[in-house]
Amino acid sequence: MPSERLMKSSQTLDREGLATLLETVAGRIRQGRAELHAGETNQVSLEIPERTEVDLEVTRETKTRGTKLELEVEVSWYEGEAAAESGELRIQ
Repeated sequence: MPSERLMKSSQTLDREGLATLLETVAGRIRQGRAELHAGETNQVSLEIPERTEVDLEVTRETKTRGTKLELEVEVSWYEGEAAAESGELRIQ
Protein backbone atom coordinates (compact mmCIF):
# COMPACT_ATOMS: atom_id res chain seq x y z
CA MET A 1 0.00 0.00 0.00
CA PRO A 2 1.49 3.42 -0.91
CA SER A 3 2.31 5.92 1.81
CA GLU A 4 0.20 9.02 2.38
CA ARG A 5 1.96 12.28 3.26
CA LEU A 6 -0.01 13.87 6.10
CA MET A 7 2.08 17.03 6.38
CA LYS A 8 5.37 18.53 5.24
CA SER A 9 7.03 21.77 6.31
CA SER A 10 10.32 23.42 5.48
CA GLN A 11 11.77 26.58 7.01
CA THR A 12 15.03 28.32 7.77
CA LEU A 13 15.76 28.92 11.46
CA ASP A 14 18.68 30.30 13.43
CA ARG A 15 20.26 27.98 15.99
CA GLU A 16 18.10 29.34 18.84
CA GLY A 17 14.93 28.88 16.77
CA LEU A 18 15.95 25.31 15.94
CA ALA A 19 16.58 24.55 19.62
CA THR A 20 13.18 26.00 20.56
CA LEU A 21 11.43 23.93 17.87
CA LEU A 22 13.12 20.71 19.05
CA GLU A 23 12.35 21.48 22.71
CA THR A 24 8.70 22.09 21.84
CA VAL A 25 8.50 18.79 19.94
CA ALA A 26 10.22 17.02 22.86
CA GLY A 27 7.64 18.42 25.27
CA ARG A 28 4.78 17.18 23.10
CA ILE A 29 6.39 13.73 22.88
CA ARG A 30 6.60 13.61 26.69
CA GLN A 31 2.88 14.43 26.86
CA GLY A 32 2.10 11.64 24.37
CA ARG A 33 0.25 13.89 21.94
CA ALA A 34 1.47 16.30 19.29
CA GLU A 35 -0.57 18.77 17.23
CA LEU A 36 1.62 19.84 14.33
CA HIS A 37 0.73 22.89 12.23
CA ALA A 38 2.24 24.26 9.02
CA GLY A 39 0.23 27.25 7.88
CA GLU A 40 -3.50 27.73 8.33
CA THR A 41 -4.81 24.47 6.87
CA ASN A 42 -1.90 22.02 7.06
CA GLN A 43 -2.08 20.22 10.43
CA VAL A 44 -1.95 16.73 11.91
CA SER A 45 -2.62 15.27 15.38
CA LEU A 46 -0.46 12.40 16.60
CA GLU A 47 -0.87 10.04 19.55
CA ILE A 48 2.68 9.04 20.51
CA PRO A 49 3.08 5.67 22.27
CA GLU A 50 5.45 4.89 25.14
CA ARG A 51 7.86 3.10 22.78
CA THR A 52 8.93 4.23 19.31
CA GLU A 53 11.59 3.35 16.76
CA VAL A 54 14.18 6.09 16.21
CA ASP A 55 16.57 6.34 13.26
CA LEU A 56 19.34 8.93 13.34
CA GLU A 57 21.25 9.67 10.13
CA VAL A 58 24.00 12.17 9.30
CA THR A 59 25.02 12.67 5.68
CA ARG A 60 27.57 14.84 3.89
CA GLU A 61 27.15 15.85 0.24
CA THR A 62 29.34 18.04 -1.96
CA LYS A 63 27.29 20.68 -3.76
CA THR A 64 28.24 23.61 -5.97
CA ARG A 65 27.76 25.96 -2.98
CA GLY A 66 29.98 23.80 -0.75
CA THR A 67 29.64 20.80 1.51
CA LYS A 68 26.10 20.24 2.81
CA LEU A 69 25.60 18.36 6.09
CA GLU A 70 22.23 16.93 7.03
CA LEU A 71 21.04 15.60 10.39
CA GLU A 72 17.86 13.59 10.10
CA VAL A 73 15.89 12.22 13.06
CA GLU A 74 13.05 9.89 12.12
CA VAL A 75 10.61 8.60 14.72
CA SER A 76 8.18 5.87 13.73
CA TRP A 77 5.62 3.54 15.26
CA TYR A 78 2.61 1.45 14.32
CA GLU A 79 -0.74 2.82 15.36
CA GLY A 80 -1.97 0.92 18.40
CA GLU A 81 1.30 -0.96 18.88
CA ALA A 82 4.58 -0.24 20.69
CA ALA A 83 7.87 -0.74 18.81
CA ALA A 84 10.21 -3.59 19.70
CA GLU A 85 13.46 -2.85 21.53
CA SER A 86 16.62 -2.43 19.47
CA GLY A 87 20.11 -0.93 19.90
CA GLU A 88 20.47 2.08 22.19
CA LEU A 89 20.88 5.54 20.64
CA ARG A 90 23.08 7.91 22.67
CA ILE A 91 23.80 11.58 22.07
CA GLN A 92 26.85 12.94 23.85
